[in-house]
Amino acid sequence: MTTANLSNLDQDKDVNSIKPPRISWGQSNRRVIVIETWVVVVVGVVPHLFSAFVAANRPDWFAISSFIVDSLYSIVRNASIIAPVLYIMWRCGETWDYFGIVKFNWKRDIPLGICTWLTGMIGIVISYELVLYWIRDSGNRLVGPKDGAEYMVLFLFAAVNGFGEELVIRGYLIPRLERIWGSALLAIAATSLLFASYHIYQGLLGALFIFVGGVIYGIVFCVTRRLWPVVIAPAIADVFPYIIPR
Repeated sequence: MTTANLSNLDQDKDVNSIKPPRISWGQSNRRVIVIETWVVVVVGVVPHLFSAFVAANRPDWFAISSFIVDSLYSIVRNASIIAPVLYIMWRCGETWDYFGIVKFNWKRDIPLGICTWLTGMIGIVISYELVLYWIRDSGNRLVGPKDGAEYMVLFLFAAVNGFGEELVIRGYLIPRLERIWGSALLAIAATSLLFASYHIYQGLLGALFIFVGGVIYGIVFCVTRRLWPVVIAPAIADVFPYIIPR
């Protein structure tokens, strides 16, 4: 090998040493996948769980004085979860469709999302929404939008909140727990339990409705392997209590 070739090899080595190698976590051992999953739980679930625990025990700390301030805070909080989870998905070596993130098809995803929402509403979630309706009318903690600008914020909040929660719970955790445990049913049950746990501030009955809704969303995700329908469904559920006739 000539001196020029050795020099080129040294230069290539220097360049490669600058760029960290992309770790294919999705093809690595079980331990790494478990650690990665726990990181996502800490980033994407624990903040919601902590807020729910505080709200259940000290509701006065979460008294809403402004709909738009509360909504913008929720948007920023969800964005701070979405960004690192998407980064972990990108770094893990799996394809995007493994997590259900495929090209959006409005002819398929929107009707399927509406059907998913309606399925959750029938017999179970409709009771939960009626509870929210009466809370709003009683002047308790649910403060709604008052003008066009606040309704725009409501729709943005519903979209970001729906995407953030479903990205973590259904998009990331279900495929990972399926791989760890080898069971879609266990993955659906566990993620639905996590989903319900950070809605405990709505009471045990509300958390039960959320758990059942989570099971429905999990089944739809596992059958279709598309994230968008289960993003649309909770987004509709977030908007619904504010637009039904008073």
